[in-house]
This record gives sequence, structure tokens and C-alpha cells, in this order.
Amino acid sequence: MSEKILVVDDEMSVLRVVKRFLDRWGYSSSQTQSAAEAKELLLQEEYALLLTDIKMPGESGLELTQYVKSTYPDMIVIFLSVLEDQDTAEAAMQTGAFAYLTKPLRYNELLLFLQNGLHRRRLEMENRRYVTELEDKVKERTQELEQALSELQASQAALKESEEKFRVAIEHSNEGVLMHHQGRILYANAKFAEMFGAQSPDDYIDQDITTIVHPDDLERISEIITRRERGETVPERYEFLGLRKDGRPVDLEVSVARTRYQDRTVTLAFFRDVTSQKAARKAIEDSEERLRTILNAVQAGILIIDRNDKSIVQANPVALKMIGAQEEQVLGKTCHVFLCPAEEECCPFADLGREVDKSEDILLTIHGEEVHILKTVVPLTIREHECLVESFVDISELKQAEQKLSTAYQELKNLFSSVSSILIQITPSGRITRWNTQAAAVFGLQDAEVQGKSLFELPIHWELEKLQEAVFDCRNTQQALRSRELSYHTTEGNMGLLGFSLSPLFDERGVFSGLLLMGADITGRKNLESQLAQAQKLESIGQLAAGIAHEINTPIQYVGDNTLFFKESFDDLSKALQQAGRVVAAYKAGDDPGPSLAGLETCLEASDLEYLQEEIPQAVEQTLQGVERVGAIVRSMKEFSHPGGEEKVLVDLNKALESTATISRNEWKYFSDLEYDLEEGLPQVPCLPGEMNQVFLNIIVNAAHAIADAADHGQEKGIITISTRSLEQEIEVRISDTGKGIPEKSRPYIFDPFYTTKEVGKGTGQGLALAFSTVVDKHGGLLSFETEEGKGTTFVIRLPLEAKER
Repeated sequence: MSEKILVVDDEMSVLRVVKRFLDRWGYSSSQTQSAAEAKELLLQEEYALLLTDIKMPGESGLELTQYVKSTYPDMIVIFLSVLEDQDTAEAAMQTGAFAYLTKPLRYNELLLFLQNGLHRRRLEMENRRYVTELEDKVKERTQELEQALSELQASQAALKESEEKFRVAIEHSNEGVLMHHQGRILYANAKFAEMFGAQSPDDYIDQDITTIVHPDDLERISEIITRRERGETVPERYEFLGLRKDGRPVDLEVSVARTRYQDRTVTLAFFRDVTSQKAARKAIEDSEERLRTILNAVQAGILIIDRNDKSIVQANPVALKMIGAQEEQVLGKTCHVFLCPAEEECCPFADLGREVDKSEDILLTIHGEEVHILKTVVPLTIREHECLVESFVDISELKQAEQKLSTAYQELKNLFSSVSSILIQITPSGRITRWNTQAAAVFGLQDAEVQGKSLFELPIHWELEKLQEAVFDCRNTQQALRSRELSYHTTEGNMGLLGFSLSPLFDERGVFSGLLLMGADITGRKNLESQLAQAQKLESIGQLAAGIAHEINTPIQYVGDNTLFFKESFDDLSKALQQAGRVVAAYKAGDDPGPSLAGLETCLEASDLEYLQEEIPQAVEQTLQGVERVGAIVRSMKEFSHPGGEEKVLVDLNKALESTATISRNEWKYFSDLEYDLEEGLPQVPCLPGEMNQVFLNIIVNAAHAIADAADHGQEKGIITISTRSLEQEIEVRISDTGKGIPEKSRPYIFDPFYTTKEVGKGTGQGLALAFSTVVDKHGGLLSFETEEGKGTTFVIRLPLEAKER
């Protein structure tokens, strides 16, 4: 190709890429980076087409185009620009440019516009040449008209030939071409018919020009056509929405010129389909709108910064709020005015070449206040401009929390060391990570000696298997284990008892991270507990003493009364026996027994022998029952108050419940009856008999008090029911009452120490708490209750048939 192309762009990379494609397409070209250099090249040789950027150092592409159009009117100008706004595009096209292409370039599109532009240039030059020649010939022939008619005919033939060539050029143009006069279509080429989906250009001949305009654009285009017909200034190049034959819309760009045709002024229009260009622009606009929406919605401050000069080009509402400024106070400012001021001279991106940054830094508000932030910076190319996207969140509260956490950690460390209990922290595998001073004092091993070592390999004489079992249970279940005991040798060599509990530890993600063992030497406490337990039994007996005394006094009373009856009856019978002796003696002596018999009869009448024969057996039986009753109470007291041992023994729970009910009879007999539902042949249970008796006593007395409280409110005499039954692996004891039931608000606290619903002086709140500890902690059983307000309460005790502890 002989036409040469001049490419002007201040970016060398663009020049290289464009030249490579021009060379591939067979075009000769020159490249330059400024308008001034382009003018120098234009003076040196002829160029057919100019490809130019708009924004360049020195003169802009618009100014260069104005110079080219005024100096080299035949040159075709095509703009290559990253600017997509409508105003810039219109300003560019008003300079007379052939096309306006946006970067990044689509090179097939560029090739198409190059071909069309050069083709148009050739047509225009040829037409201009023909028109010039025609005008010269017309002038020459007009002057010589009278002299040479043959020359005029030759001139007309030349004009016809020129018109034919012009028609051929138009027919083969890649642009749709239409000619109209006063709104009526005079001519359309094949490309036009193709654009509008017509079979032939003739379909549009003599049609109104508005038939090719979509109704949505009809008003605007009609006004432009009317104003142009009136001779007013209207755009010569614009876009509009066309209407195809099938009714579908088509996006078009039209270039319009007024010319003479057949002795009248007509409008000549060149159409180009810009559907793909508009779709691309719409996609870019949608993308930018989505970006704006995301920036406005995200709950983090975001600044978009020009990487070259570090100026802020965009800020979202969260960033503006954190800075405390309006948008106009932020945009255009250097980023270090607000962000990471200490890095002004050594920006990790601009100066150190870092690709991604995630760090803590400082944000300066518009008032100069410092805000701790966590920022993330990533590079991003926006419209071929290298930018940095900096997102950040306020971590001031987090920093304060970290400081408090550090302080709390130190305090916890000090507390861990100073607490009077043994505290040992171990890893899931049993390695020691913490060992406080109390542990060092009790076991004689310092922190430095045990750090990192296995808890199970320490030189300590203790029940290792029991400790390992507890640690493994806590680790596997990841639940706290309470109140375990094991024996050990103290540093003095004495045998001691260590009470301990285990708690699982979890990290901030909730992942199991180890165990905390908390313990203390409870040798003295256990001895004291044993004494206190016995004292509590004696105290309970003391509290029941009056009732027990009354229970004993009643049978003693009728035993005494019967004894006095026996004494009086014996006196009467003794007199009758003496008189009978006299009768026998009289018979033996041969004397008259009459007087003696009369005396005997008098004595028998006086002693009421028939009555004595009936009453004495009953009195004897009643006396024996009284003695048995007293014996039973004494035996129950003896069984209840027996201190027992530290080891569990097999106990008949039926017998234990009966004994406990017996000594507490005075507490319940006035307001309730007691019923038994005891399973015969109930298996004996391994337990601590004295402590279980105390549990039964506490619950029976509570039941009696509950019924007594209900009786104060008009309830009739209640019932306490004691039942036992054997389950698969345990024995169940149920003690029920018909009292008022436990109020709902009290139920969560019923086993808590010192909690009581009784009046001051009537309860300590220790009975059920001790009962729970005895059943659950010491016997590995269960203690629960079932209650309904207004109907009563049932306490349920379950004890395992095999001895175990918790």
C-alpha cells in the first residue's frame, strides 16, 4: 500500500504495538510521541492518515487535528484514546475526525476503520479531483460554449463518467449511504439496505426519512432534520437508534453533509453500525457502576490512589467518615496526608516495589487525630492507569483490647503463681506448661525442673493410675472432672491425701489445647469432714431429741402404768392366795374351813379375779410391745449415729430407711402418715451407711416440713411415701410428700449450699446440698426431684450396685 500512516501517542508501548499491526497489515507508518514532532514529519513527507492520542505532553491530539485539517485537508484522522466520556468524543469528532476509538484497542475494528478511512480519502480526493476538473472544464467550456459545441458534449460525457465513478464508489462503500431531500429518501446504497434488514435499497426510495428512526429517538432526530432543512447549525455527526425492517432496533452513528444534486440542495448521510461499541461502553459503565456500588456498600474505608503521583482519585463513604472530611477535601491530595504518614518517603509500593501489603498503620483524620488501622493494599489497573487500592478498618478498640488482654495475662500469670491452690497446666499429651509456686511447695519440684516434662514421669509418689485415668477421661470427654482424690507422699515422707479437679482448656478458635489441674492437700480437711459428719449426725439427733424422748416416753408410760397395775393386782391376788393357804391349812388340820372359805370368797370378790384374768395377759402383751418399741428406737438411734468407716460396706437400704423414719417419727406424725412400698429381697448396696442415713433423714424431715406448711394453709393430713426398687445396675429410692411443691423460681437452686425457702432460724440451706454431695460425689449416684406446685414433691435417689466415685 502506497498510503503512509502517521501514529502519534506519548506511550511508546502503544506505538510499538500499533506499528506491529500496521506492518502486519502491509501499511507503511511513522511513529512519534508528540504533536510537535508530528508536525516536523508532516513537513518532510506526505501522509494519508493520522492515528493520534488526545492527551499528550504539549499540544493535545485535538489541537494537532485542527492543524492537520487546516493544513492537510485530505488526511483522514482517527483518534485513539482512553477517554470514553461523550463530551470528549463529540469534541474530537467536531474537528473533522473520521473515527473515535477507545483503548484498549480492538485491532480488527482498527483495521476496518483504517480501510474505510483510506477508502473514503481516496473517494473524496478522487471526487474532489473530478469536481475540480469538472469545474475547470465547465468554466472553460462555458467560455467556449459558443465556439465548440462538441467540446461541451465531451465535458458532459466526462461529468457523466465522474458521476458513474462516484456512484460505483458509493455502491461499494463499507458505510451505509443515504441521500434525502426535504425528508424524502432519494438514494440508498446496498450497505444501507443491509444495515436496516431490507432486501434492496429500492425498498426505501421515496420513503420518509423518519421510517428508519426508532420511535424512542424519533422526536430528537425529526428536530435535527427540520433545523438542518432550515439552514440552522446542527451536529454533523451523532448517534441515534435506528429501526430495521423487522422492527428490531439498531445503534447507528451518522455523518451528515449538505450537497448539490440535480440542481437542488440535498442531504448526504453516511451510516455506521455502532452496536458493539455501545455494548462495550455500556459494559464499561455497568462495571464502573458495580464498582461504585461495592465501594459504597463495603464496611471498610477504601481509597483508590494513582500509583505514579500517590494522589487520591476516589474515596468511599466509610473512608471519608473515618477521615472526617468531605470528598473535595480528600480527592487530589497525596495519600500520605491521611494514610501511613511515616512512609511518605519510602512507600512500600511506589518506592520499595512491594506487590501486596497487609499491615497495621496510622490514619490521620482531617483534624490530625491518629487512628490505628489494619490496611490492605493491592495494585490495580483502571483504564490503563496503574492504581493502588487501599482498604482499611479501624482497630483502635482492638488495640485497646490487646493492651487490656496483655495486662490481664500478666495479672493472670501473677495470680497463677500466687494462688494458694496447686495449679498445673498440661498439653493434650500431658506435657507441663505451667507449674505454680504452691505445686512447687507441695511436691518439692521447682518450675524449671518440670517444664516440658510429662506429668506422669515426675519423681512424685502418688496414685499414678488414678491420675492417668482422670486425665484421659477429661481429655477424651473434654468436660470438667470434679472432686477426685488420690493419696501421695509429702516432701516429709508422710502419707497425705490430694484433692483435685481437671478442666479442659480451649484456644480462641474453640480447639482443645490442654488441661488445667487444680488441687490441694485435703488430709486435714478429710479428717475434719469425718468429725463434722459425725457431729452433724449428733446435731440431727440433738434436734430430734425432744421427739425421740417423746417417742420413748409414750411406751415407757404404759409400761410403767402396766407395772403399777401388776403391782396392785399382785397385792389383791397375794391376799387371796394367803387366804387360800389358810383354807388348805384348815383342811389339812381337820379344822372347820368355813371361816377361811368365807374370807377367801371375800378376797376373791375384792380382787375381781375375772377382770384380772382378762386384763393381765393384755397388759403383759402391751408391756412387751412397749419394751420392743423402746428397743427399736434405741437400735435406730444406734444405727443412725454410728460413725462407720471410710470404706463402703453393703447396706440394706430398706432397713436404713425404716430406722431413719423411726427416729424422725415425731417430725411427721402430727401432720402426715408414712407409707412404705419397699421391694422385698432388695439387693444390698455398697455405701457409707452413716452418710446415707443422714441423706434419708434430711429428705424425710424436708417432706414433713413441706406437709406441715401445707397444713398451715388448710390442707388435710398428708402422706409421706417411701419406696424402693431395683433397676439393672442400680437401686432407686423415692421419698414423696403431698406438700405444696417447690416453686419454679427456686428449682434451679435447690441443691445450692445455703439456699433455703424456710424462715430465718428454721433452716441452714445445707441439708440438700450435703445430700447431693454425698449421693453424687461420694457414691457416684444421682439425686433429682420431681415436683408440681400444689401437689407435692418426690426426691429420687439412685445408687449404683457397684461401688464407684465421681
